[in-house]
Amino acid sequence: MAFLATPAIGAAVGNNLAARSAELDAREEALEVRAAALVCQFGGVKACSAECVAKGRLHGGYCDSHETCICN
Repeated sequence: MAFLATPAIGAAVGNNLAARSAELDAREEALEVRAAALVCQFGGVKACSAECVAKGRLHGGYCDSHETCICN
């Protein structure tokens, strides 16, 4: 007996994967924001600049008024 996938099941799985992917993207973005804030709070401008250079941003970065590392 062969298993036949119906289009409805395939669409439900696809929608679930898309929703999960969007959720993971949002979590990743939130973690990046927190990490950028921690760099400035604990390491200051020098740590922020070093973090940016390590990410390939050759002009470094700075800590803004919210203590978030901003890469140039």
